[in-house]
Amino acid sequence: MNRHIIYALGLLSCMLIVLPAYAGPPRGPELFRNLQDELGLNEGQMEEIEELHYESRLQEIEKRADLARAELDLDKAMAETIPNESQALQAFERVCTTRAALERIHLEKRLAMRKILSPDQQDKLRRLLHERRLSHQRPREGRR
Repeated sequence: MNRHIIYALGLLSCMLIVLPAYAGPPRGPELFRNLQDELGLNEGQMEEIEELHYESRLQEIEKRADLARAELDLDKAMAETIPNESQALQAFERVCTTRAALERIHLEKRLAMRKILSPDQQDKLRRLLHERRLSHQRPREGRR
């Protein structure tokens, strides 16, 4: 019994050490909190960014659920030996429309972010994100 508890605690300890490495760099409001000083963001801007992120995440969650349902309907329609073309095409249209709506949410978030940040802050953010991407890229192996 004690051996099992020790084993479980050891496994849990390893997970707590390793899992944060898989979380990746901060995103959303966390990213902006980390860059707040470098970008010169004031508290009002931070509140707007946090609210924008919250609202867009709610919309994304709803659309992802809609997309999952539409994809499931398409899978069901295509699973038939002789698929009903009308049903399959309607399901396909729902998948495409929902994916487009999800992309629209992302675009609207980016546009809203530009209204929150000054042009100088946008330039700094672009530069910092570029540097961040470069620092997180894995080195490529040479060709053989």
